[in-house]
Amino acid sequence: MDATNKEEKQHNPRSEANILGIITFSWIFEIVKKGLKQDLNFIDLYKNLNEDSSELLGNKLQKLWNNDLINSEKKNQKPSFLNTLFKMFGSTFMLWGIYIAILEISLNISIGTIVGHIISHFESSSADNSIRIYLLIGLVILLVMRIVTFCIYEMAAAHLGMKIRIATSNLIYKKALRLKVSSMNQISTGQILNLISNDLNRFDFGIILLSFLWIGPIETAVVTYFLWQEVSVSSLFGVSTLVMFIPLQLWLVSKKSEILLKSAKRTDERVHLMNEIILGLRAIKMYTWEPFFDNIAKSSRKKEINEIKKSFYINGISYSFIIFNTRLALFVTLFAYILIGNNLTASKVFVITSYYYILQRLIQLFLPSIGVSAESLVSVKRIEDFLLKEEKNRQPNNVIKATAGTTNKTINEKINDGNGTEQLSRFGVTFINVSAKWTAFQANNTLENIHLIIKPNRLVAIVGQVGAGKSSLLQAILQELPLIKGSISLRGVVSYASQEPWLFAGSVKQNILFGSPMDKKRYDKVIEVCALKLDLEQFPHGDRTIVGEKGISLSGGQKSRINLARAIYKQADIYLLDDPLSAVDTEVGKHLFEKCINGNVKQKDMHTHNPSNTIFNKCRAYCHNGKRNYKKKLNHSTDKGSYKQLRESGSYFTKNIEYSSETSILSNVIDKTSADIVVKYSMNEDSQQQNLNPVNTSIKQIKTINKEHTSEPVEIVETHSTENVALGVFFKYIFSGGNSFKVLALISFCILTQVLSSGADYWITDWIHLEENVFQTINSSKSINSSTTVLSDELLTSFSASRKSCIIIFAGLIFLIIIATFLQSALFVSVCTEASMTLHNRMFFSITRATIDFLSKTPTGRILNRFSKDIGSIDEMLPFSLSNYYIVDDRKYNSSWNCKSLSDTTVNRFKGVARSPIYTHVTSSLQGLATIRAFNMEETLIQEFTIHQDLHSSAWYLFLALTRAFGFWLNIGGMIYISIVIFFLILLSDDRNKRYVGLTVSQVILLSTMFQWVMRHTADLENHMTYVERVLEYTNVPQEAVFETTPDKLPPIDWPCHGNIIFKRFYLRYSCNSPFVLNNLNIEIKAAEKIGIVGRTGAGKSSLISALFRLAFNEGQVFIDDIEIHELGLHDVRSKISIIPQEPVLFSGTMRNNLDPFNEYPDHVLWNALEEVELKNVVEDLSDGLNSKISEGGSNFSVGQRQLVCLARAIIRNNKILVLDEATANVDVQTDSLIQNTIRNKFRECTVLTIAHRLNTVIDSDKILVLNAGTVVEFDHPYILLKNKDGYFHKLVEQTGQSTAQSLKTLAYENYSKGEMPNGQRLSSINEDED
Repeated sequence: MDATNKEEKQHNPRSEANILGIITFSWIFEIVKKGLKQDLNFIDLYKNLNEDSSELLGNKLQKLWNNDLINSEKKNQKPSFLNTLFKMFGSTFMLWGIYIAILEISLNISIGTIVGHIISHFESSSADNSIRIYLLIGLVILLVMRIVTFCIYEMAAAHLGMKIRIATSNLIYKKALRLKVSSMNQISTGQILNLISNDLNRFDFGIILLSFLWIGPIETAVVTYFLWQEVSVSSLFGVSTLVMFIPLQLWLVSKKSEILLKSAKRTDERVHLMNEIILGLRAIKMYTWEPFFDNIAKSSRKKEINEIKKSFYINGISYSFIIFNTRLALFVTLFAYILIGNNLTASKVFVITSYYYILQRLIQLFLPSIGVSAESLVSVKRIEDFLLKEEKNRQPNNVIKATAGTTNKTINEKINDGNGTEQLSRFGVTFINVSAKWTAFQANNTLENIHLIIKPNRLVAIVGQVGAGKSSLLQAILQELPLIKGSISLRGVVSYASQEPWLFAGSVKQNILFGSPMDKKRYDKVIEVCALKLDLEQFPHGDRTIVGEKGISLSGGQKSRINLARAIYKQADIYLLDDPLSAVDTEVGKHLFEKCINGNVKQKDMHTHNPSNTIFNKCRAYCHNGKRNYKKKLNHSTDKGSYKQLRESGSYFTKNIEYSSETSILSNVIDKTSADIVVKYSMNEDSQQQNLNPVNTSIKQIKTINKEHTSEPVEIVETHSTENVALGVFFKYIFSGGNSFKVLALISFCILTQVLSSGADYWITDWIHLEENVFQTINSSKSINSSTTVLSDELLTSFSASRKSCIIIFAGLIFLIIIATFLQSALFVSVCTEASMTLHNRMFFSITRATIDFLSKTPTGRILNRFSKDIGSIDEMLPFSLSNYYIVDDRKYNSSWNCKSLSDTTVNRFKGVARSPIYTHVTSSLQGLATIRAFNMEETLIQEFTIHQDLHSSAWYLFLALTRAFGFWLNIGGMIYISIVIFFLILLSDDRNKRYVGLTVSQVILLSTMFQWVMRHTADLENHMTYVERVLEYTNVPQEAVFETTPDKLPPIDWPCHGNIIFKRFYLRYSCNSPFVLNNLNIEIKAAEKIGIVGRTGAGKSSLISALFRLAFNEGQVFIDDIEIHELGLHDVRSKISIIPQEPVLFSGTMRNNLDPFNEYPDHVLWNALEEVELKNVVEDLSDGLNSKISEGGSNFSVGQRQLVCLARAIIRNNKILVLDEATANVDVQTDSLIQNTIRNKFRECTVLTIAHRLNTVIDSDKILVLNAGTVVEFDHPYILLKNKDGYFHKLVEQTGQSTAQSLKTLAYENYSKGEMPNGQRLSSINEDED
């Protein structure tokens, strides 16, 4: 796979920086200067440090985890992922914890002590002024040391958290590649993405706080000791007030852990739902199911938000304690001190206050650390549960045995196959009494007692009914299907082409090579035999053309042939081809079978010497070429032999294979080929198969490529803003949380809380002044009146000052702070959760209404990035930053914001962009897991994952450094300001204002503490606003037309009642700037006509369907029953057209929801439809009938069964217009017959449009519409078209071969002869005309 952004990056200056450069962050000045001059790009990012390598960290953690698994198994106990993490990172974590503990405690206590000396010297009029200067200088030095100390710790802890995330993410991805199929059924793609995005995100931000879990109690004890020295026993009352809330906090944390676990599960469900909806959005649009999935998504989101809201309320209570509990403790301490009979002095009060400010800062770190630890433990538990899921049992390829204890035949046992006795080891593939099923809970076995021997150099065809277990047989060989009995032996290397063409977002060449070394001669041969030469010639960049995610830029036939070419290119001994020819037309199918499957692969003449086995699935038209066939009844192999033998036997196999007119397709090569075995399987309802995306027709002629492609392909990269986060983004977020009244109420309570908090601090100053000048002088016979005269210019003139009134006022302020804080928290939770839900729903609404052009150009990972990481950050991180910003933003500050905005905000956007390839890579890997494991490409994909992750890590580390550097230098600037304020105290202090010295010094110390947090959380707030910015970006994507018709243009209720379709001067293109795909169409399709649509790849067949459903940019007119469809709403048009799409899409949920999501029809209608498609018994056998659960993507149904469900949907809707888009390309003969007969009977009075590359499926149509290069070249009855020897359709028929062409002409003649002939005219056959 191709990782983007592999360009060589600049050397990281951090690796060579000295200690001073590391402390001051001077090593990033260069990129900051560059960011001020120009926009930064990915190429400007630095290389990762060696210690941050995803590969290095992942391998080390994997080794430790493997050791823990082994040790736990020996001790018969459950392994602990937390212990593994501690073994790898615990020593570093503890080292930095000890570092911050020692310096934090010593510096804080020193600052508190020196504050007391400063205030004492200001109180003493005889104090030496030089001592004050020395004390103030010492205070500034201590404050600077604390800033430096914490900045170093914060950067180191954040870096450690990043390493934990990188290593664990690598471990999760490796585990995902090893998961057993049964485990994958229990774990959705959304859950894995949620683990990588939101769960691991907690390590990034949580590690900084975790050390304070144990630092908190230690520092509290030390501070309590020094408080005791100041106020003796009174300190215990105050500290007890703080400590008494700890049990409540712990209880809240335990409740939060339970809530977080539920919330995480809800998030898993939502992300899984988003992934499923995004992948199936085209089908959702055609079925007009957007309202249903709107409700499902809103319901899922509401359940998630309800759990998040509970967590927010707990956080709100915790943060409320931060605001009022230190002031409450201070009040209790002072009150107790007075009651004991002591007098207050300014020095004593402000020393006590400084100690409580230390405790306040400690609480700001300790209380969140409790919550963070709970969140981290929940995430670790979820990751641990994932890592303990059952893995695929990788056994050596030569022998695959059942894991259960069974007695199997040995590899050396001799087996008689009718040709003599041979050693088993000489056989290519051998099944010995194999029974298997996907899960232990499955009632019936998927495979039952399979005994099959395949010698080298044999071609084996596997055929059978829908759900018979054909793909399961291949999955058993690949070790994807667990064996419960028997064994499978393989001799040689295996290559595999999946039923669903799986392509990754690289070039055509990269998809074919897929990690194999380049062999030019073999590569060219593969291109030729896979009929890709002309395709590559037409591609704008040849084989360097980027195919896009899931091959979005290719036609269905091209995807199928590239998928086949990958399997063929690999040097292997056994080739497993799962339905490789269903997506191609007859001519290409013939070419692929003769030149590729039966030629090069079987004989392995592409520069190899060893003979090979080829096992291919469901290629019924090519079973003629066999010498031996196998049949299977009720999951047993019942018949075996060559095609000729089974044909002469008159068996069930013969009846099915002879039913199709395709059997004559290769009659001219029966004698030329030597396929050996056809294995026939019968119905098995419990078999699971790979999800299939049927594909389009592809008719290609093999030509020599003469065209040189010199230009380089350009990949559509994810865009990102380069400007500052606009203030408008912030207001859009806030006002998404409710109406203006609610938002203004929140802002008012925030201001009120801060005013009350500052008022309480200010009141202490006046209280102390009264203590020193009033209450302590009463015993000295000084009157209150004189004191009030002294205070006449103060706030105390309105009442008679007393100690009681001072206490009451301070207590009242504390009470008001508590009330205001809780009301603020409640409003804050309401605004944030509603804003988060509103943004999510707006983005979901926008994506589901987006144009197909936008969806086809946007990788799934980019959209999932928004719905997982970005929404997760808006849910959790943004409210955290916003609440911290409110808490600490109680001091005035100024900063130079441009430097910060142009650097770390831009880099933060890089983080978001760099995450998308990670999610795309994970999603793509899980979709192609069977192919990846069959090719043993796990290590290569892990390397690609590390490249993607290293790019993200590069942006992340630079972001950490920039934000910390920004905070550090603003703190230094703040310290300069603080120093100026402190030294002005010396110059301007006098007896009148010296009482404000204590308040000023204590506030300055608090400011020095808060300055860093203000800067940090302001920076975090803006950076987290980029998540809102990215979500808002996807609320404004290109939209489709309106769903509902305006009242004045509403069609009749029974419209369309006939099904007449007219195209007038119609053009279509897929984007505004792209060329037209359909050109000047002027056709009329009469009511109830059956129209077959044929043409080469790229002719515009599927585009015609897009035109009817208005999935692209239509120009011109389309009338259905004389009503122009472009004047109607999209739903009014699409709901009146039924479709059986190329991709039989089922969604997780119930069978009822997959048939009738809006509950419009009674049960008997649904059952009747299922009976019509012969699925009634299948559904009845499910655990809960129509309410039975459907797995993700309908994986508990076979591809054919999924196709039949789509047919049942069409029967239920009973519209006058039905569209079949290659509906029978991937089903067996019997199912094909069932679908065709059902359509003829149930839709006899309907207009039916059938796209097909197999001409026999449309040869009995009323008319054939032949398209070429987007234009109509022929449109008439197939008989009439065939009479024109120079006609396009005649040439298409002739290209199928003489035998098939004769059969098709006969069918056209017979169908036409059924019509009424004017004047009794005799109808001559085409053959007679040709004679």
